[in-house]
Amino acid sequence: MPTRWTIPTEVSRQLFKKRRDYLSNLCSRLGAEHDFTFDDWEILFHVLENYLPDYIFEVGRGAGNTTCVFLEHCRRHSAVEFLSLDLYDHWNLFTTDRLPEDFLDKNGGYKLLRQNFLDSDIEIEQIIKGNWNRLFLFWDVNDVDATKYLTTNMLPYLGNRNTLFALHDVGHKTGRPRRYHWRDYESLYQDFEVIGKFLDLYDWPAAIPSTETIFGQYRNAGHWLLCESTAKS
Repeated sequence: MPTRWTIPTEVSRQLFKKRRDYLSNLCSRLGAEHDFTFDDWEILFHVLENYLPDYIFEVGRGAGNTTCVFLEHCRRHSAVEFLSLDLYDHWNLFTTDRLPEDFLDKNGGYKLLRQNFLDSDIEIEQIIKGNWNRLFLFWDVNDVDATKYLTTNMLPYLGNRNTLFALHDVGHKTGRPRRYHWRDYESLYQDFEVIGKFLDLYDWPAAIPSTETIFGQYRNAGHWLLCESTAKS
């Protein structure tokens, strides 16, 4: 079954219909659909429109698929803050030259940082102590040490606040589509085991999103997971 955050409203359906060609063009320009398919772009679009975060924190930018979805969301919701961290600088080296000229000009309120966050707690503390109401945290790192860091130094402090956490690439053993034949199945699965233990310990509800209600047929988005924590009343 789909999670409530992946069930698009009629408003978000109509909005995506209007933005589809623009987003599809962005996706094609990036040329990295093997990382994050356009189906995933649509799922993420509806999650954002459904949840309406006022702060987006992305860890693991890669070629920039999710970053473009986040920036396009910020373009339409100007009050949203966006912070993106990545260990590498693919975005500035390869991606920005592929984007429409006006795309980044209209998205000036974001921070894209290249930083080994395992050696610096500055941005993590900024999120934990931040004055936001709804946080959307997108995690796409594929590194067991980094995932352990996340579940030790960040997620426990968000348990009493409104947080929607998306973990990308949870591994083949948990439902990752078979079209991927990467060598790091085991490391991805270890990431998921670390997250699973955290969820069991802290009782965060979690679900793999389904695209059934979006596309009219079942296409499993089993390579990412949605987990939620809500503020205690």
